[in-house]
Amino acid sequence: HPPTAMCFLRQYTRLIPTIVSPSTSFMITEISRFIIEISVCLYKFVTSPPSLIAFAAITIAIDGIDEPSLPQWQRKQIFLRLEKAAEFSKRTNECLQIVSQLRIAFEKNVDIRSLMTQIDPNCRISSPIAQRNGLALKKDSPKDVSQIITI
Repeated sequence: HPPTAMCFLRQYTRLIPTIVSPSTSFMITEISRFIIEISVCLYKFVTSPPSLIAFAAITIAIDGIDEPSLPQWQRKQIFLRLEKAAEFSKRTNECLQIVSQLRIAFEKNVDIRSLMTQIDPNCRISSPIAQRNGLALKKDSPKDVSQIITI
């Protein structure tokens, strides 16, 4: 099976600098995951590359976080890392189109502010961000890819 948007999201969230607060990183991850789940239900995204859907989801999630929680310089740092790893820019027509379509689909279904307040902080134990920050893994959690693949 080819990699899904969720696979790309897991890899992309590892690129979030450790200077970004754990709660903000968690919020980016969870909102992005929710957006990707919406994209799976919409036929117009079937032909879109999963890497681009994940990139667009992170873009929308970051745009929804307020300035004090994620300062502009941290946003720039995240996007520099993402663009380098994904090998495309958020300014390309294809990316702008996917971001626009996903944003419309997302905003039709969910208010991002209410979603942010409803995300349960207790879910952090099983999140990639919690794993990165050394919190305990659930017993049935899959291993980190970096533990399996050595370069």
